[in-house]
Amino acid sequence: MITDLQKNEIDKKYFPNGYFYQTRNFNPKSRERGLNEPFESLESYDSSVKSLRHSNALKFFLTIKKIANEIDFIKEINNQYLNYCLENYDNAKLWLSLTYDLVLKGFSVSGKIEDINLRGAFIRWYNKKLSEINGSQNNLVEGEGDAQNNVNDELATPHGSYKENQENKKKPKIKALFQFIQFLYSNIDNFNQYNDLIKELELLDRERNKLSPENNYKDKLQYDKVQAELESKFKILQDNTANLIKAKAQELNVCNFENEPNYSFNGVEAEIHQHKKDFDSEDLTIIFKRKSQYLEYRTNTHKTFLSLQFFFDELDEITKALFDFFKNGNVNEFAPFEQKEIKVNSMTEIFKHPQRDNAKFIISKSNESKEPKQDARIEINKETLSDQITHLNNIEIAKEIQIKYRSFKGYRLRILLEALKELDLFPKGKTDALFHRCCKNDFIDAGSYPSMEKHTFKRGYLNAKGVRIKTDHEEIFDSIVVFLKSIMNS
Repeated sequence: MITDLQKNEIDKKYFPNGYFYQTRNFNPKSRERGLNEPFESLESYDSSVKSLRHSNALKFFLTIKKIANEIDFIKEINNQYLNYCLENYDNAKLWLSLTYDLVLKGFSVSGKIEDINLRGAFIRWYNKKLSEINGSQNNLVEGEGDAQNNVNDELATPHGSYKENQENKKKPKIKALFQFIQFLYSNIDNFNQYNDLIKELELLDRERNKLSPENNYKDKLQYDKVQAELESKFKILQDNTANLIKAKAQELNVCNFENEPNYSFNGVEAEIHQHKKDFDSEDLTIIFKRKSQYLEYRTNTHKTFLSLQFFFDELDEITKALFDFFKNGNVNEFAPFEQKEIKVNSMTEIFKHPQRDNAKFIISKSNESKEPKQDARIEINKETLSDQITHLNNIEIAKEIQIKYRSFKGYRLRILLEALKELDLFPKGKTDALFHRCCKNDFIDAGSYPSMEKHTFKRGYLNAKGVRIKTDHEEIFDSIVVFLKSIMNS
């Protein structure tokens, strides 16, 4: 039998200041009676008390999960915090750490708090409470990883995070950028949990592209099955990676997501330019630390999480502008994750190249003179997208379309045409048949014209609650428009 003294030690381990959460749906009396019974071993009693703490946390989680309003959401959390810490702040950090994991990670059986606004509101409240506890140290948690470790992350200067002095106040954007880098770094392991899921999505995408749902009912059934699985797994990936990254960037006001893929990193470039002029030796330690963290993050995680290509391309340029100034030697430290420029002789080489999805291709002009003259005449007479696109960057836009949408056929080709028309890139007076012929000439396989012609663009609708429901066509359309705009503005 274990003694009451031994029980008390275990009780304090799991409940050092009583129950963490006092909610209406939590009634521990029956469990308390069970804990007062004799126990044969420390392990069995430890397991029972641990289970009680899990139940206490789960009941609180189920309570806040029902709250949709930010104010009420934070109010409930704050009331629980005050109730627990009213008489003793010694355990406040433990409460915050447990609640941090509870809110942001949730329970496997009950999900997690999905709403980005609620998550962002909680992180702001959380950092405020840590700031109150730590006083002038302002030792804020940067990431959604191990909260307790992040609390103890001591920065290089005696004044806290990136020199809490007048100079730091003059450079709030660099401070926010460094906090964002710390967030990315602290989540390397968290994000890498989804690498296998990314591989699954890539395999599903390849399987989908091999199907011809317009031509055969079996392909249509399989296509719908694969598409549903893609959408479900893609949402899981985004909710646990890209959406968290975007939420943190918005919370810190690192950049603006209103005009994606133009993120306008809120003037940090000006601060970087100035910082190169007025830095001092005390700044170097934290600069080198953040540079090391950023390089480690970019080298050891997926480059885009299948949706953040333009975001990280721009972030790489900004961080490189700062960190390249503070380096020893001429080695390009960003080389491991930068897109490589590869010279090729033709579009055919691009399609066959093993790195076609992770490289920037430049078609060499030196080979033009080597082509036979009759081939040149054929090329002139051929209908191509670059000849039809009404934009100064017509050749570049056509080339990017050929690379990114090379497998498009049927209804997806119809959506591509609608996107080009929406941006006034394809003359509205020209026929759909002309567009298809151009694609046929430019793409390896654009399918048959009837397979595109029979499809119409499916638009969304308002449900009974007045919420607009997007169709699959509109989702694809939106992504194409974003992509084309990025090329038009480059």
